[in-house]
Amino acid sequence: EMVDARKGDATKEIHESSRAAHHFLVGQLAFVDENFELALQNFAAARDLIGESHEPILHIKLAELYVRFDRLKDALDEVEVARRQD
Repeated sequence: EMVDARKGDATKEIHESSRAAHHFLVGQLAFVDENFELALQNFAAARDLIGESHEPILHIKLAELYVRFDRLKDALDEVEVARRQD
């Protein structure tokens, strides 16, 4: 039973990681296309799935987008997260 529980946890973690990667890639494509609203939605979804990961680039991208939308407090928060990870 213990092995099955760990297998289930690993499967869930892989699924969430895959979803986060998908959102990150969609965010990147949207950013390149200058669809900043879609980029923000997808980068935020990736962040929500992985939390304060060790991926400072995600938090820097979010900070840049928050500045574009005049959400300066949110931008500062993301920069602080990225700074703690670096």
